[in-house]
Amino acid sequence: VGREHKNEDASCIVCELLPGSVTKNNSDNSDNSNEQQPVSKSESTGNGQESSSKADGNTNNGSPSLKEVQAVAISQVGDDSVWCAVSRYDKSLSLYCLPAKDGIYLEELKATTKIAPKTLHKTTKRACCLTFASVPGSKSPQLDVIVAGDLTGDATAFPLRVIENKDNKAHGRLLLGHTASMLTGVKVMTDSTGKMSILTSDRDEKVRISQFPNTNIVEGYLLGHSSFISAMDAATDLDCSKCATCSGDGTVRLWDYDSVQEIAVAKAVADKSEQDGEGESQLLPSGVAISPNGAYVAVIYDKHLEVQIFIASGTDLKLYQTINCPHQPLGVKFSSTKDLLVLAKEPDYIMFYTALSNENDQFSFKENDSCVALKQVAEKDAISMPATILESDPKSGKLKVLKEKEERGGHKPWNDSKRLELAKQANYRRQKRKRERRREEKALAGGGIDDES
Repeated sequence: VGREHKNEDASCIVCELLPGSVTKNNSDNSDNSNEQQPVSKSESTGNGQESSSKADGNTNNGSPSLKEVQAVAISQVGDDSVWCAVSRYDKSLSLYCLPAKDGIYLEELKATTKIAPKTLHKTTKRACCLTFASVPGSKSPQLDVIVAGDLTGDATAFPLRVIENKDNKAHGRLLLGHTASMLTGVKVMTDSTGKMSILTSDRDEKVRISQFPNTNIVEGYLLGHSSFISAMDAATDLDCSKCATCSGDGTVRLWDYDSVQEIAVAKAVADKSEQDGEGESQLLPSGVAISPNGAYVAVIYDKHLEVQIFIASGTDLKLYQTINCPHQPLGVKFSSTKDLLVLAKEPDYIMFYTALSNENDQFSFKENDSCVALKQVAEKDAISMPATILESDPKSGKLKVLKEKEERGGHKPWNDSKRLELAKQANYRRQKRKRERRREEKALAGGGIDDES
């Protein structure tokens, strides 16, 4: 999520690693305006755990800045490094490598004030969602890549390490494409047998399931939403093939992507105390997270202060717990220990909820103060968080993920009986000319054209 330093000189390694933080200069017209600033953000950290989020920030005049962060992902690659990927409005994809051991940053990193990108890629279109993946190799070692989903519906894999990039050409490989759509989420999953799949959600109400890295093999589609899919998450346990989606139609759905089946669905409805009038008030889900074992689904909403946690009960998602946040939630993620992290506007910034087991072997989530140090750094650096993560048009205010409906002015040519009759007559004349040409050709081949012909 984009934010801006009030003090342009303020920059530290802790602040740049703070979930939700983005370093961005106001002075776009200065001499060093083209200099890449180190940026990274995560919603949760842990061994092998990955998180990503989208950003929405504008300049003072309402137009987007070239350094506006579009998506961020972080993951531990191997045992000796943590990689952060940042995509920006200027179609750049920056990769940062942080030396670490068992998820703990090394001592020499604490004295670092700035991080230079290890690799910089140029994408053909703006990348709006990111995920890390490892491509297995039969003869060579596995290749670690970052998969970027862009605004035209393409998913492209870029290597984490490249030797040279002097020609400024993209080193990516196109994996798949959603025709005339926009990707809103991408995940690469591995099951207990080693089979890999890539899940891609888009604004056309569907999730595509393909094999990985052989993405030309499509295993199926998750269909059921009636509007754009705003977010998607998948369970990380190897023996769990569940994923969760939330949509502009106001529903949250739980799926089994291995069998390509819908498991349960819930309708997002605001609390009665928050309704302006009588009847139900539909909410717009903006983010979703699923626990590693797929038992819990957490959902946040645009312009709504609640975090709702669901559990599957038959074909329904049953509301299990509601967490009231003092300020707008912007991101949500489960850790590997089933704890819940919520990214929010200042002065909360990030909230940590511990999963406590009860007598029924279920969990309840209680807030603790383990993120106090991060909050102190954010307050000291005067981090300003956005009001929403859903990108909208600065002029019309409409969500960019919404599809523009085709207007035909009431004219439906496929139901026009007069048009069908004209097409029938034209086809009759065409067939008649063909018959006349065939008779002429036969007559010429026979030595002449008789009078009857």
